[in-house]
Amino acid sequence: QAKMVIRDKNASKVGTVIHDFEVPDLATWRISTPVITDSVQPQAAGQTSGVPTLVMLARREFETGARLFIQFDVYNPTKDKATGMPKVTAGYTIRRKSDGLVFLKIAPTMIQPTSLGRLSRMVGPTLEGAEPGDYEFELNLKDELNGKIMDFKDDFTVLPRSGSVAAAAGSNQN
Repeated sequence: QAKMVIRDKNASKVGTVIHDFEVPDLATWRISTPVITDSVQPQAAGQTSGVPTLVMLARREFETGARLFIQFDVYNPTKDKATGMPKVTAGYTIRRKSDGLVFLKIAPTMIQPTSLGRLSRMVGPTLEGAEPGDYEFELNLKDELNGKIMDFKDDFTVLPRSGSVAAAAGSNQN
C-alpha cells in the first residue's frame, strides 16, 4: 500500500490518496506492466544502439498521428529442455472502446530471447488515422511450450492533433 500526502502552500490545503498494490508471485509466469508512451529520449552523441530509451509518462492521452512505443518483459516462461530457451509469442490489438472497432491488429510472433533467455519486446504502432476517443490496448501472449495464455489490457485516449483543434477553432471564426 502506498499513501501520498500533497499540500498546496498557496491555498493551505492538504489532501491524501491511498493506493493498494498487488504484488504477483515472483515464481509465476508473468509480464512487467507495459510502458506505453509517445516520447523517447534522444540518443547521446556517439550512441550506436538502435533501441530507444522510452520516457515513462503518467498520462494515457496521445494525439492522433502519434507513434506509440510499448515495451514489456516476460518473466519465468517454460524453457525448452533441449535448448534451455523459452518460446513465447506475442501479438496485440488496439480497439475503440465505444463500439469495439479494431483500429489495429498485429498477429502473434515469436519473441526472440537473448543468449541468456531473457524476453523483452518493444512495438511502435502509429495512431495515424485514429479518431479521437477512448481506446484499449490488448496484449496477447502464449507460452508455446506449455500452452499457457496471458492477456493484458490497458486503456488510453486519442486526442485530436493540437494543430487541428486550433485550425478548427480559427475556421469557425470566419
